Amino acid sequence: MKLHLLFACALCAACCSERPTERPVDPAAASIRATPLCEDYAIFPAELGPQVRWLGYTGAVAYWTPTPLDVEPLESDASSLLARGAAHPEQLDDHARDRPDYQEYLRGEIELIRGRLGDYRRQYVGVIDDAGRRRILVRAFAGPRFDGGFEFERWREELAIVSDGGCWYWFAVYDPETKQLVYFRSNGDA
Repeated sequence: MKLHLLFACALCAACCSERPTERPVDPAAASIRATPLCEDYAIFPAELGPQVRWLGYTGAVAYWTPTPLDVEPLESDASSLLARGAAHPEQLDDHARDRPDYQEYLRGEIELIRGRLGDYRRQYVGVIDDAGRRRILVRAFAGPRFDGGFEFERWREELAIVSDGGCWYWFAVYDPETKQLVYFRSNGDA
């Protein structure tokens, strides 16, 4: 009986954790790391691209490795890119097209994010959509400087996958040709 109670407590603690979901690591990919360009962001090589499926993003059919020059517009212009997205949330998520309430929700999430951009760590992944367009997915999550954020030691090897957490965990897809965000999703709140 004590063993069952101990197991139940351990299972409950694991399920209630705000940590990223543990997934088996491919031994071949275990030594592949993202390019550590600074303390707050990293560029993932194409080999790590398939991890985007864990975010629920289904728009990628292939992957590529962005360069620092590819990512620079996202780093330097993130606030205005997000502001332009908030002005037209129906262009960022198909669910928002005919739902003014969801459009307003996205605007609110984006404004909260814009107010705290410096508190996020960012992971960049090059994706190719079914029309052959190269895009850059940015995954952002609460970094260790944020009160309530966490130190995810493997953030240069694995995308931060967290259920719930609201606007502290979000991702967007950027089109380098149009210099616009073409997709945005923040985590929901439980």
